[in-house]
Amino acid sequence: MKSRLSRLAKLTELRKKELDDRAARLAAAHQAMEEARQRLTLEAAAHRQAELDRSALAQSGLLPETWRTANEWLELREHYREAARRRVAMAEVAALRAQEQVLAARAALRRLEVLEERLKRALAKTEERKESKAHDEIAASRSAARARTH
Repeated sequence: MKSRLSRLAKLTELRKKELDDRAARLAAAHQAMEEARQRLTLEAAAHRQAELDRSALAQSGLLPETWRTANEWLELREHYREAARRRVAMAEVAALRAQEQVLAARAALRRLEVLEERLKRALAKTEERKESKAHDEIAASRSAARARTH
C-alpha cells in the first residue's frame, strides 16, 4: 500500500503542476481578452470619428471623389471594428475554455487528494490493527507465562 501511496503522491504533484499550468493559461486568456476589448474600444472610436468626418463632409459642398474616399474610409473602419469584435468574442470563448480546464484540473486534483487521504487513513488503521494485535499477543504470552509460574 505504501508504494501505491507514493505513486499517488507523484500523481498529485503532476496534477498540481497541471493546475498551475492551466491557471497560467487562464491568466493569459484573460489578458488577451482585455487587450482585445481595448482594441475594440479604439476601433469603435475610430469608426465614430470616421462617421463624424463623413457627416462633416456631407454638410459642405464636396467633390464626388472626396465623398467616395470618405465612404471607403468609413467602410474600412467598419471592417476593423467588426474584426475587433470577432477577436473579443474569440478571446472570451478562449477564456471560458481555459476557466473550464482550470476547474476540471482542480476537481481532478481534489479527487486525488481525497483518495490519498483515504489511503493514508487505511494505512494508519492497518498499522493500528497490527500494533494492537502485537500488544494483544504480548499480553497473552505474559498472561500464559504467569499462569504457568503460579
